[in-house]
Amino acid sequence: MRYKEFVKKITEDVDYYKQEGADYNLYHARRFYKTYKVCSRYLKKGSRIMSLGAGTACVEKILSQENNVEVTVVDFPEVIEGERAYYEYLGFKMIAANLSEDQLNLPHDYFDLLLFSEVVEHVPVPPQDQLRKFDACVKKNGKLVITTPNLGSIMHIIKLLLMQPLLEPPERTFSKVIAENQAVHRREYMPREIVDAFKKIDYRHILTEYFLYTYPKKLHLKLLYAVTSIIPRFKLGMLLVGEK
Repeated sequence: MRYKEFVKKITEDVDYYKQEGADYNLYHARRFYKTYKVCSRYLKKGSRIMSLGAGTACVEKILSQENNVEVTVVDFPEVIEGERAYYEYLGFKMIAANLSEDQLNLPHDYFDLLLFSEVVEHVPVPPQDQLRKFDACVKKNGKLVITTPNLGSIMHIIKLLLMQPLLEPPERTFSKVIAENQAVHRREYMPREIVDAFKKIDYRHILTEYFLYTYPKKLHLKLLYAVTSIIPRFKLGMLLVGEK
């Protein structure tokens, strides 16, 4: 699927998740497209995937439609309830949980792919512990796909040079994780930290790719982002895959 067609499909269900959902999908379209293309490599007809922190689940929708895969979405109870009609329309299974606290009763050796799309930075738990919680439900040779902000991005480097903080104020960073403040980044990671997390749970790291979240409109951002086309590891987001 080409990018323009992909963007059209991830913004067409506005009746279910309202305009702000469509706006969010459009802003993050490049990240979603990268995620879609990578996940598609590892799926076949009848595969089973679980998406943690699914939100509008636009990537999951297309993967389900193209590959006839079974999709299970996990998110805060408030999010699940708010998106229930949409998830039911898509035929998704649903699990309501707080990933920073709840233990999930999941079937063993069941899923072919787990998608952690912009999740690990929101949970104040080491990434290997976040991943280990779901290890038993992943099939042998199953994949863990993680997208998360790149702490080594050019924007962070510039912030450091200007002596600006990289994260939000401490009162938000150290607050209890609930649905109302789920957007807070508790910790961001360098690529090697996610690779090390894979190793600690005995997964083989098989892929790292970098991406931009959106097309910049301001001239100074266009110039800045141009650098990342030469040095991809300076891009704002990163996608890593581990294999069981």
